[in-house]
Amino acid sequence: MANSIIEGCGVTHIALNASDFDRSIQFYTEGLGFTVFRSWGKPGRRIALLDSGDGTCIELFSDAQTGTPNGTLAGGYAHLAFHVKDAEAAFNRAVQFGAGPKTPPKQVDIPSDPMLPVKLAFVTGPDGEELEFFQVLK
Repeated sequence: MANSIIEGCGVTHIALNASDFDRSIQFYTEGLGFTVFRSWGKPGRRIALLDSGDGTCIELFSDAQTGTPNGTLAGGYAHLAFHVKDAEAAFNRAVQFGAGPKTPPKQVDIPSDPMLPVKLAFVTGPDGEELEFFQVLK
């Protein structure tokens, strides 16, 4: 359903700070299949937009310090969810490339109206960011 308030509104990207920029680039590109859409910056302040495959991007910043767990800082996010065709395959691939397994793939009926059956799984990325793989079941 289209947004009736802000025409054309959708998620463009979410920004993540990386303590090891190259490790995070490798995780998202080789591990999860993202592509580098654009990158810029200079030593000490590198930035990249990583496309998930449908135009939704992660904007990755290089100058982060290992920090506080998610959700404890104002402006932090709870998790980043990716729609996928196979939540189990996405979970396994992420873990294979260094993600921390958090919630193995499981089927959940979201009690919406109408009910939304999904398969979902959670992992933690290179800097502890929480990622969800969200598969809508028909």
